[in-house]
Amino acid sequence: MPALSWLPKTQLLRSKPFLVCVVLVLLGLLLVHSSRRKAVLVEWTPEYSQPRSGRHVALGNGSAFDILLTNAFDVIFNATRLNIDLENKTHGKPEAKINVSFETSPEKTRILTKNVSQEEVSKPGGLKYETSSQCTKQINVSFLKVHKAGSTTVMNIFLRFAISHNLNLVLPRNSRGYGFNYLGYGKTVSSDRIVPLPPNERYNILCNHVVYNKEKFREILPPNTSYIGIIREPVSHFISAATYYGFYKRLSINKTQGHVMGDFLRDPSAHAISTSFVRNRMSFDFGIPDSEFENETFIGTYIKELDKDFALVLIMERFPESLVLMRRKLCWSTKDILYVPLNALRSKPEFQLTDEDIHRLRDWNGADFRLYDYFKIKFDQLVKQEGNDLQEEVKSFLEIKKTVAEFCFGESSDFNASFPASKWSAGFNVTLEDCDLMTEDELPLLRNLIDEAWEKYQKSQPLSTSPVSSSIAMPTTTAASTK
Repeated sequence: MPALSWLPKTQLLRSKPFLVCVVLVLLGLLLVHSSRRKAVLVEWTPEYSQPRSGRHVALGNGSAFDILLTNAFDVIFNATRLNIDLENKTHGKPEAKINVSFETSPEKTRILTKNVSQEEVSKPGGLKYETSSQCTKQINVSFLKVHKAGSTTVMNIFLRFAISHNLNLVLPRNSRGYGFNYLGYGKTVSSDRIVPLPPNERYNILCNHVVYNKEKFREILPPNTSYIGIIREPVSHFISAATYYGFYKRLSINKTQGHVMGDFLRDPSAHAISTSFVRNRMSFDFGIPDSEFENETFIGTYIKELDKDFALVLIMERFPESLVLMRRKLCWSTKDILYVPLNALRSKPEFQLTDEDIHRLRDWNGADFRLYDYFKIKFDQLVKQEGNDLQEEVKSFLEIKKTVAEFCFGESSDFNASFPASKWSAGFNVTLEDCDLMTEDELPLLRNLIDEAWEKYQKSQPLSTSPVSSSIAMPTTTAASTK
């Protein structure tokens, strides 16, 4: 309830003239009776969110006159509602001003002070997070796993977070087979392609490959889910994808001379080859259909809608900064965002692009360039607004990450690595089990998680329905898998 300066003047006992008169009378009485009293001290405690008694009266020998004075003070404190600014005359310096509001109940009226430590801190430009006294760890998160953008490493972070906090993952129904690790192979998420949950439970984390669709995602995830994405500089993304998925090798068949990729970019339509993983693949993963790749109006409007949907879009080239910003946004600990690189391209790219090639690529992959340019600007603004404190945390994070890597890869003889609390995070330990999870490949880890999720679901079903019906039975395919 907001602070009140004065109650209506029609209430005589609470009027300003009456208060002045009462104060003058009391001052006179105090002067007369000063030799019989020790002190009268009114003590306020604005620094406490749940204050001690609003006043403390130290009385003398308990005479009837003392009781009269006490009751008079009660008239002042209980008959008036106002903003109070008292001065400590004894020490010769003013006390801090406080705003006083009242919480009324049938039993009593209680003075409350404003708890500044719980005020929410909002940062302009999209990032919003709370002070440490109010910050709440976010457990409902969707991470859009974009192809060849460092997303496998980030996925491992989310899988470990789900495991350590006993959360429910949105997992594919199959634990084997071609593309089993996809929630939707070129499609969005659907309830008939994911492992079901026991009754009265809900999904918390989504981080597998799938095409983003606002409506479909929100059908499965809680309303308070935070959406995180990731993108990569489009030229390096194209080179990485063309190399990783074998596009360049297939394009090079029967080509013994000339600039293979340059020839392709001069006229992509002249080549009978699949381009699904190299043409605007980031935009496609974010939900832009390939039929709209040439529609600049649609692309511009859609990117602005993505900006509203996503709490943060990470930049692969700014990976440490991205993770620290994500930690702040989700109110996680430093341990929650530790990682070792996974599924990185270890060999050098098989080709390079000339300036002319890049110019043509910008036309052909226009959606990806617009997507990246938009969120890169947002990211730069966000980093600037976070100031030096962000860079200090990034530096600290990199030092911790280096120590963890040395520990996990056997360069330390310790059984665990301990890290003290900092101004950004509580202290924590890293164990060998943590190292195993950080370094485990995506597919084996997913198989185990999917099998465990099915087992959990089946145990939750009544015995009368066991074995589970074929519509929700655990798949048993054994074909090869892919990333």
